[in-house]
Amino acid sequence: MNRRNLAARERGTQHRLAMAITEAYFLGAKNIGDADVLAGIAADYGFERAEAHAIALDPVRHKRVEQEAVRSAEAGVRSVPHFIFGGRTAINGGRSEDEIALHIQEAARARVNQHQ
Repeated sequence: MNRRNLAARERGTQHRLAMAITEAYFLGAKNIGDADVLAGIAADYGFERAEAHAIALDPVRHKRVEQEAVRSAEAGVRSVPHFIFGGRTAINGGRSEDEIALHIQEAARARVNQHQ
């Protein structure tokens, strides 16, 4: 999670901005580690360019993102996407829709069984 996404959460644009950053990186071959590149992307998602640039370089926000990354790693997140179903089953990396659906169904069954 990058600094811009945490700020976007507060604005309700987090998912759309995350998708735009992902697309810029994977499809556009953009250097999303560059504050100017991120500011340009964020300008379409509720940020002024100068504000977005300042957020990308803010050491306090940077520390917050580092802490989030450490917590995620400690929880076992090693790749994206990372899904945890029912607080028990975790799968990493790209999976088929069928496999994800199977894990969701298993977690739902386990939850129903816990409450019976």
